[in-house]
Amino acid sequence: MRKTLLFLIVLVFFGGCSRSKSFVKDELKVFSITEKPKISEIKLSTLGFFDIEYIPLESTDSSLFKGINMIKTSEDFFLIHTYDRILRFGRNGSYEATIGSSGRGPDEYLVANDIEIDKENHQLYIVDGLKKQLLVYSDDGKLLRKHNIVCASGIQFRFINDGFLCYNENHSGNVENSYIFIDTCGRIIKSFSNKYPFVNQSKWVSIHENIFYIHNNRLYKKEIYSDTVYVFDNMNFKPCFIIRAGERLITPEARSTFDGLYIAANYINPWNLLEFGDYIYYEYQYEYRLGEKNIIYGFVGSRENDFNACINSEQGIVNDLDNGPNIKPGTSFDDNTIISWIDAFELKSYTSSNLFRTSSPKYPEKKKELEKLAARLKETDNPVLMLVKLKN
Repeated sequence: MRKTLLFLIVLVFFGGCSRSKSFVKDELKVFSITEKPKISEIKLSTLGFFDIEYIPLESTDSSLFKGINMIKTSEDFFLIHTYDRILRFGRNGSYEATIGSSGRGPDEYLVANDIEIDKENHQLYIVDGLKKQLLVYSDDGKLLRKHNIVCASGIQFRFINDGFLCYNENHSGNVENSYIFIDTCGRIIKSFSNKYPFVNQSKWVSIHENIFYIHNNRLYKKEIYSDTVYVFDNMNFKPCFIIRAGERLITPEARSTFDGLYIAANYINPWNLLEFGDYIYYEYQYEYRLGEKNIIYGFVGSRENDFNACINSEQGIVNDLDNGPNIKPGTSFDDNTIISWIDAFELKSYTSSNLFRTSSPKYPEKKKELEKLAARLKETDNPVLMLVKLKN
């Protein structure tokens, strides 16, 4: 009788858990993206954002560029990785320095696979996977030293615990170590073997095979072949939460069996992952159809409650603060602030539209400030950063 009663209690407990959105299992929050998303409209104010700041990046003969590949942040400056240069802009957007130069010279980098900031020692780092070098610069752009490193040609790295956690891209399926931890001189401290070997059946690659991000001074990572997001703690990976893709998770078996078009059409391909406040933002492609306009989705889920929704990432989060351009999360500035950006000509065009002119935002004074800013810009100016901040 006691065994039967215990069985019924267990059945009721686990049977009553909702699996459609997100739930807690073994103390890990689980977000489910197994089904094709239904697009919702999310407003900045709904998520708790209350302030927006626009930072035009100064346009000079030395700093003019088109296209942002990556942004790294410090309290005092932004490090902008364009498609051909690395530029430092002050907190107010003023151009301050160009970091290094690309080329085949002994003190140049062939490719900047990744960039990082050592905020405490005021140093900047570039990793060049083709030359297999770690280049160290002062924060005003002077080369201080360089070190040879053991890495794959494609590598990502993040500065943490006075060293770097590096990811070796596994596009061919045969990389020996997925991660290595090196010191600032390039010496290997610890290696992490590849858990996902496969026999590559096509030339298909995901440019976001691994995603790093920092939140609350902790380093997180997610690999394309795993549902689990891990935090790097005491030189080990500890599971933190799960983004469940179900049968649409790309596996080593799938990579060993199917060609690239089949994988793109039938499996989830990640694009971006970050956190702000208690929310995660996971950007991904649910399916790819050749010749069609394919949607990149943005899943927003709370780690503390049951809120979750999905947006079209190209449309972004609705900016109801000043009714300016919608926010497309790119990276985080701090734990409560996310960064988006927009080309100058797009901003000028938007603020000239009837939609913007007739709108009634939560903060009319900020709308007026945005109108004045757009009027000062030239269409050929550098992009404008948009920072939106949550209530603490």
